[in-house]
Amino acid sequence: MISSEEKVQFADVEECIHSCHIMTLATSDTKSVWAAPVYYIYLESIFYFFSKATSRHILNAKVSGTAAASIHNNPQGWTDIKGVQMEGVVAEAGGGKKSVQAFRTYMKRFSFVKEIMSASFSGSLESFTEQFQVRWYMFVPEKMVYLDNSVKFGFRQQFQCEHEGYATT
Repeated sequence: MISSEEKVQFADVEECIHSCHIMTLATSDTKSVWAAPVYYIYLESIFYFFSKATSRHILNAKVSGTAAASIHNNPQGWTDIKGVQMEGVVAEAGGGKKSVQAFRTYMKRFSFVKEIMSASFSGSLESFTEQFQVRWYMFVPEKMVYLDNSVKFGFRQQFQCEHEGYATT
């Protein structure tokens, strides 16, 4: 347990991120708000996930240019609540080297996905997106707030995010 006078290290935040599997992505357009749970992987400070290009949260993110997200554990009591709240941007991840590495990591983490793949699945990102008519997206956080009630009730610590090779503004 961390004393209430101490700050947590970013490694504590990343441990929380890696221990969870679902990120709730919140978006808005000019008229409404929406939240959607997505399976994600976290690689080099970026969250990757699949979604349909026509889904409400993706369309909203395109309109507003911003999104919020949260990840949290599933605790049995309030002292065990840990999570991360974020603000950032959603963009298509494309098919570059980093994106393909993220896809491979995703397929290892969520191996159950292979159970629903057709026999024609080649194992590639392109094959996956074609079969399910989805796109590969990234959520690039600009700010993270780590919550950890095991430190003390309502403990929060903010972290600014920096991303090599990606400008978030």
